[in-house]
Amino acid sequence: MTSRYDDVVGRVLSEAERGLPTDEQETPFVIEPLESATTDFLSDFLSRHSEQVLADIAKHGALLIRGFDIASSAEFERLFLSIRGMTGMDELLLSEAGRTLTDGTRFVFHTNALIKTGGAANFDDFHSENYFAPDVPHYIGFFCLTPSDLGGETGLVNLRKVYADLPDRLKQELERGACFAARYALEDMERRYGLPAHAIEAFCEEVGLPIVSEDGVDYVAIHKPSVIEHPVTQEKVLLLNFFNIPNLLESLVSRFMPDYQGKEWFRHRLIWRFPQLAALVHPDGVLRTFYRRARYRTAHRAGSNAQFAIKGQRWVGTLLTSDDIQLIAESIRRRFSSFRWKAGDLLILDNLQIAHAGMPGRGKRVMRVMLCNPVPLPYSAASPGLHRVVETGESLTTLGRRLIDLRDTHPAGTGEPIGAK
Repeated sequence: MTSRYDDVVGRVLSEAERGLPTDEQETPFVIEPLESATTDFLSDFLSRHSEQVLADIAKHGALLIRGFDIASSAEFERLFLSIRGMTGMDELLLSEAGRTLTDGTRFVFHTNALIKTGGAANFDDFHSENYFAPDVPHYIGFFCLTPSDLGGETGLVNLRKVYADLPDRLKQELERGACFAARYALEDMERRYGLPAHAIEAFCEEVGLPIVSEDGVDYVAIHKPSVIEHPVTQEKVLLLNFFNIPNLLESLVSRFMPDYQGKEWFRHRLIWRFPQLAALVHPDGVLRTFYRRARYRTAHRAGSNAQFAIKGQRWVGTLLTSDDIQLIAESIRRRFSSFRWKAGDLLILDNLQIAHAGMPGRGKRVMRVMLCNPVPLPYSAASPGLHRVVETGESLTTLGRRLIDLRDTHPAGTGEPIGAK
């Protein structure tokens, strides 16, 4: 592909750079040095070419910046924000346990400070970022400090093409109405954010988050559109987390299994075929795995609990037949792409087009992540299943930041959060 830039090399990935075979040859688009590899040059380049950079992200779904001298989370943050129009997200309302900021930065998070993400024994779930929480980013940036010894790629799936693969019946059903995503007990939110229930209820009413009651317990319930119209391409795209769709993970593993051959993958394949053996042959180490899981459970008890599938609720899994699940698994593998991480790589994803997941692997893997440009969405059960995302042209504040600011000024606020961010 011919470069659209004069002062850097713009190209697609070679087969040797990819982790697994793919037909998605144009994702991600790559920018690498032509002459200067300094971060000062790159910052200036991204600022000067912001419009074209954003157009490339929209066209390809992902942009990989490779070969520049990026060595720290602070440099990653500066470079990402040098793209004009990027707004960093810090506090994320009802974010998962372990989503904590990196020291010395305003917007750079650990991918998860409590559990290993990517480069582990398991297949992570492909997902649109923050599907189970209200603050959804348009863009995600990943920065690689240390790649895995084996595997550990970030898998990318083109959700526009997955949507196109669905049968018309399912498309119509998904577009018909919003689906339940998650709910959080109001009591947990009081503990986590240090605010009384009446203040949280008033906040939720103001921002359009429904409060529901069941068996005497009040919850904040989040419903999401399953399909969005992309603000740049105007094409329809799935907006989903494939986490708890029945039998989908098993179907995906069977389709990816042929890509993991050789003795270095023997223990992984054994675990995928016989999950009950995980405690005996876990490639990540039994004690380390149990320790991470114990820390994760402790953080959840501090107020990060979420319920993802509730009886009687319309959620995506209830709309799918067994044939639909097999079709989605096949489509995900066909629309999948990845690449082998190198230290210093910076990847920018369009979260409104591309789902991602940490792929299996082995060895230490250290990544950092930034979320940018919060996308306003409807959250009620009465919302449509198809939502047209509109570029606001202004810097929006996350709901999480607004609630933190409320806590810091509210007469009954504690002045500090309780639990994980």
